[in-house]
Amino acid sequence: MEDLPERLSIAILGCGKLGTSLLCGFLSPKRSTPTLSTFPSLLSSVRTPLEISNISVTVREAASVDRVRQAVLSLQSTSSPSRPSPPQVTVGLQDQNARAAQEADVVILGCKSYAFADILCDQDVRTALLGNERRKTLVSVLGGVTIAQLQSCLSDSNAQEFNDKQQRPGITDPECLCTIVRAVPNMAARNRESVTIISSSDPSIPPQDDNNRQVNRLFALLGPTKTLLESQINHASAIAASSLAFYAKIIAGAADGALDCGNGQGLSKEDAMWISAQAVRGTSGLVAAGQDPSCVVAEVATKGGSTAAGLKVMEERGVIEAVSAAVKECARATEMLSNASTR
Repeated sequence: MEDLPERLSIAILGCGKLGTSLLCGFLSPKRSTPTLSTFPSLLSSVRTPLEISNISVTVREAASVDRVRQAVLSLQSTSSPSRPSPPQVTVGLQDQNARAAQEADVVILGCKSYAFADILCDQDVRTALLGNERRKTLVSVLGGVTIAQLQSCLSDSNAQEFNDKQQRPGITDPECLCTIVRAVPNMAARNRESVTIISSSDPSIPPQDDNNRQVNRLFALLGPTKTLLESQINHASAIAASSLAFYAKIIAGAADGALDCGNGQGLSKEDAMWISAQAVRGTSGLVAAGQDPSCVVAEVATKGGSTAAGLKVMEERGVIEAVSAAVKECARATEMLSNASTR
């Protein structure tokens, strides 16, 4: 088994909202606390997260370069002086994609979903990913883009050229020269409180494989990870990533119900939002620790009490059914994106 570098060099090609959240999480001195540690059967085995030596970021526009650099400077100004060797960050335009990929151990594809082919079909980027003695890892965080689509961009008539360079006769599958992994983190990666769903390009490869362990250890910096089949990713992403928007709506809705409406008995918006967010965080901690949601409800609500009265309104309005339907629709929409992009 090939030894993994203890300190990784990574590249992020495309750095929008999610990419910036990943970057901020990787740079954050705060270590994540795996809140699902009581569910060992559900989580990938990650003993020690990797350290990151440097991060190369590429974006499309000069304005985005300034935006990312400002985010990095803000983090560096608040970092602890006791933190050992923080990653070095370089930010440039996408004409530096090939250089960034060449110098990285792990390349994270964070562009818009419709733009992945423009990046991966570039010959210089292909060479950077495939023409190496050490197999690189390409991690896609793009919604609705399958591993097969990514492989297709890396596989062309020049595959034999890569084989000749590497003196690997008979290898025509680019997967042999580049491990492709799909990862579904969420926006909470910024605070190292994401959960990341991971799926490898070859489900027959065990989780203990070097490149799989490498990706799991990398994203363990941002929170717990879970390895699933790619066929499960659309549904998993709906609750791992998209659902943050649903929960945010619920937090805001609960806070609105407690606002001061002019009678002096309600809360300020700031207080109501903070209390609502903390209550949701506490609830998630109970469930993550193994308590069934129905048991949490039973412990909080008593017959004829105020909580029961509130639950009755939720049931009458169909809140639970609406949330469940939203998750299903989200998964369906992601599936449609995948199908549309393969045509």
